[in-house]
Amino acid sequence: QSHLLELMEQALSDEVPWPATRIKWLADMEQVADWFIEGERTRLSDATPVATENAASGQIDIPDIGYALRARADRIDRNSDGQVILYDYKTGAVPSRREQRSFDKQLLIQAAMMERGAFKAVGKSTVANAAYIGLGRKPTVVEAPFTNKDSREEKDGIGEAADETLARLRLLLESYLKTDKGFTAR
Repeated sequence: QSHLLELMEQALSDEVPWPATRIKWLADMEQVADWFIEGERTRLSDATPVATENAASGQIDIPDIGYALRARADRIDRNSDGQVILYDYKTGAVPSRREQRSFDKQLLIQAAMMERGAFKAVGKSTVANAAYIGLGRKPTVVEAPFTNKDSREEKDGIGEAADETLARLRLLLESYLKTDKGFTAR
């Protein structure tokens, strides 16, 4: 735990110019450090990080509507089966599976992009799982509600396949290209 907190303190010192924010974030991390370390042991027991932040950037083009979809995953791991796991760290509220299915599509879109080879540093890969790691006052892990082409069982009946995710995104983008359609705040 002390090593993690030392790393966190150094990163905050390097990246966050506001002392009050550094103190708050470090205090928050102290509260979840043991939980996070135990979770990391589990995550690393069958997977190895292969890309983070800048190396975990990807893009797919949709040329017929003049759109490029770009994403940056917080972390991409590869498991012993060669499949990948996408992680996104959250310090605030983590979206539920139902919220992800309805409107918070970040991990679903990243999974669809991964299965199409958008993340060049990792290559085209089947996504075994994707999850938010919530580092707030009540730490939690919430998996994305997707099903993959290798028949990963959907949990709670709300899974979404990569093709479905991209088809829905395309419909949304096409609707926003219409001059009589306004953009919603969400």
